[in-house]
Amino acid sequence: MPRLAGLEPDARLTARLSTALADHHEPIECTDIGQFWDVVMTRPVDGSVIDIYHPAHPVSLSDLQRRRCRVPPLAIVVYAAVHNRELDLFELGRLKVEGVISTGTTDQPPETRRAVAEALCAANALGVTNALVGELHPLGLECLRWAAERTQDSPSVEHLAEALVLTSAGLALELLKRQLPSPARFIFWGRLFRAASLLSDADRRTEDVAFRLNYSLASALTRTLRRGTGCSLREPRRRGTTAYVLDGFLRRQVRNRARGRQ
Repeated sequence: MPRLAGLEPDARLTARLSTALADHHEPIECTDIGQFWDVVMTRPVDGSVIDIYHPAHPVSLSDLQRRRCRVPPLAIVVYAAVHNRELDLFELGRLKVEGVISTGTTDQPPETRRAVAEALCAANALGVTNALVGELHPLGLECLRWAAERTQDSPSVEHLAEALVLTSAGLALELLKRQLPSPARFIFWGRLFRAASLLSDADRRTEDVAFRLNYSLASALTRTLRRGTGCSLREPRRRGTTAYVLDGFLRRQVRNRARGRQ
């Protein structure tokens, strides 16, 4: 299960958060800001849930920005009373904080679980595109990031084009001009990268990942991974599924196209 470092001063809210996430995530409760940053910087955690208005240990936006730059793939979810703090909400968006849950309004268990899941998707997408900077055109990076963030919503080419303020035909043409993969291929690879992230958890069953990503059978997911990586699922799971998918994407969608231009 994804590991989440948490810093919440209110025992009632901590219990509420734990109830919403207990069966889906492994919480790591931190008692103070020093322990929280130590856990985030030194232990294998997937995300963090933090009250930036902690009465004893408030977290400034500038400190949050510094941590954002140092650990960019880490999902950050602000779980706090943000009512009447619209300027802070704007700043959190500018810092690309992946999720904001307003206590008392949007912290019902289903909404909390969805917000955290979306934050983990966004952080995973950021980690993937960071690894491809310099290898892939910025338009390609944006398409891949968008697709990897929205795998659970069954994204379409039309949705991707709309997000980039283009028509489907216009997006296809822009990608073709730059000799990039088609919009459908970016959606395919976004789904593969998300599957790789989920499968990196050794305790997670392939069947559960397949169902979560709207595959009808586990075998359909394993066939898709074989097409992308060129090998069976067993070896990637042993050595790192995301690395295998990244290598497959570079070989099949980036470097082969580059050689074709020569």
